Amino acid sequence: MRGRRFGHKFHAQKCEYDGIKFPSKKEGQRYLNLQTLQKIGDVVFFIRQPMFDLGGGTTYKADFLVFWKDGSCTIEDVKGYKTKE
Repeated sequence: MRGRRFGHKFHAQKCEYDGIKFPSKKEGQRYLNLQTLQKIGDVVFFIRQPMFDLGGGTTYKADFLVFWKDGSCTIEDVKGYKTKE
């Protein structure tokens, strides 16, 4: 079926905030939430789509790398559904 466009397999809807295109509304909302947390001082800064070299030619791209005011750091993948991870 040439030329036919199929949607995201989990029915995610693309969106745009601050001129940045996100693959899902949920990821866009998390971006806005992180901005708010940064403004109130809970988040020092965050990076969108950080790449990690896992060795052996394998890379991993997360949605966000977040640096918190308590000195901790989290790697986040926004999911539209619950997973065991």
